[in-house]
Amino acid sequence: MMTECRDITEEIPELIQKIENFKDMIITNTVMINEIPAPTFHETARAEWMINRLNEYELQNCSLDEKTNAVGIIPGESGDRNILV
Repeated sequence: MMTECRDITEEIPELIQKIENFKDMIITNTVMINEIPAPTFHETARAEWMINRLNEYELQNCSLDEKTNAVGIIPGESGDRNILV
């Protein structure tokens, strides 16, 4: 157990750097999506923008659900552990 904890803690600096590398992309996307007007019950333009971004990042099965939420799937490495975004 202690060996596993040590292995994880040794990876922390590398993980922090990976997160830092995504910071600008996250901020940019947040600003861009918030520039799209989306008053209550009229969020379709924002959702469609999000679908386009998900497609650009090559997520699978990008679509709008019945409530106009943008969804996409990040496939797992083994194929049986996917992430729904």
